[in-house]
Amino acid sequence: MNKTYCLSSKDFNTLKAILECQDLHVDNFAFTLFAGDDTFIILHEEFEKLEDDMKKIIVAHEVAHILGIKDEEKADIEALSLLTKQSQRDKLIDMWEFRHGKRYEGDKSE
Repeated sequence: MNKTYCLSSKDFNTLKAILECQDLHVDNFAFTLFAGDDTFIILHEEFEKLEDDMKKIIVAHEVAHILGIKDEEKADIEALSLLTKQSQRDKLIDMWEFRHGKRYEGDKSE
């Protein structure tokens, strides 16, 4: 079962700190937790203030993790295929260098 929770800044940052102590990667606005057969997308309360395209990008990235993609760049590649609007895909590609330290070069698995 997949569930989504929006946490206060304090609760989000507390959970983020705990997870980072376990060497787990946590983004600033969202992350995914797995517990048995259940998955939980945890959102920062500031998520609600983001523009709709950015929200869709973040959720698509987290869905990629739910699909079993652990690598951050590969999750973004999968997110590109999940996004429904070209403006969303363009925005994610524009952020690629910031997110991954290099320019987007396309999906190498094709």
